[in-house]
Amino acid sequence: AGPGGGREGARASAGWIGGALAVVSAGLGLASLTGTSLSEMLRERKQLIGQIESSAQSSQGSGSEAVDAAYGAPWHAAAAINGVVAALAVALGAVLLALTARSADTRTWVKAVAAGGVVLGVLGLLVAGGMYFDLFADQPSYTPQQTPGQ
Repeated sequence: AGPGGGREGARASAGWIGGALAVVSAGLGLASLTGTSLSEMLRERKQLIGQIESSAQSSQGSGSEAVDAAYGAPWHAAAAINGVVAALAVALGAVLLALTARSADTRTWVKAVAAGGVVLGVLGLLVAGGMYFDLFADQPSYTPQQTPGQ
């Protein structure tokens, strides 16, 4: 190993790590848009809890509370998990871009994939926010039915 041999190994290692982190950022950004198994599991769990609560409250609670427990809470839980995943994608991609911005040694594809992770993460944040605040579709609502003669 001649002079500078240690630096070349360190650069190769940093390039490998940077590439891996860029791919992870892009993967997290994509997962924030498509959903994760964690968000799906939490959504199903909240839905089951909502069904149990609504059946327990059917004789005493309001219908709108039952609808919120069975549909609103699971929807919002999935949106929250997807939002966290999107925020991780943005943070990881942005940190990687900041660290490699001035480095001439960083391969172009690493910067491009990291930027893609940031863009996908931002889109994931927008979608998760829209889901959480019911911007894309209204939550189902309960309208009490009157029986004839009332």
